[in-house]
Amino acid sequence: MHLYIATYSMDSSISFHSHPLALLTDLYQVTMASAYWKTGVANKESVFTLFFRENPFQGGFTIACGLHAVIDFLQRFKFDESDLSYLKELTGNDGHPLFDVSFINNLRQMDFICDIDAIPEGTVVFPHEPLVRVQ
Repeated sequence: MHLYIATYSMDSSISFHSHPLALLTDLYQVTMASAYWKTGVANKESVFTLFFRENPFQGGFTIACGLHAVIDFLQRFKFDESDLSYLKELTGNDGHPLFDVSFINNLRQMDFICDIDAIPEGTVVFPHEPLVRVQ
């Protein structure tokens, strides 16, 4: 696995999860990954940003924190055999498998590579402001 972290580094011995959490997403994301893979654009560069819509607890501002957990999640991002078995069992409305076996095999061999830009821990942030940018 390759992970390039442009703006932040941490002690890589700290880990919050012993099990990969690749399925910590909604089914839409996995079906979109499958569609990108089928159409041959899965390896095109993509950019995603993380933001929030409202300050928690009716506050006027929020303090950025938890970047170490994001980095830990991304460093460990992979689909394990139980994840892949689960995805193999899913069927569409037509009763056929939702994902091609070749797509599942692609997930098995995937190396997740990204660059991360993030607001430093402890920074005051506001709604709709990008906190983390993953490229």
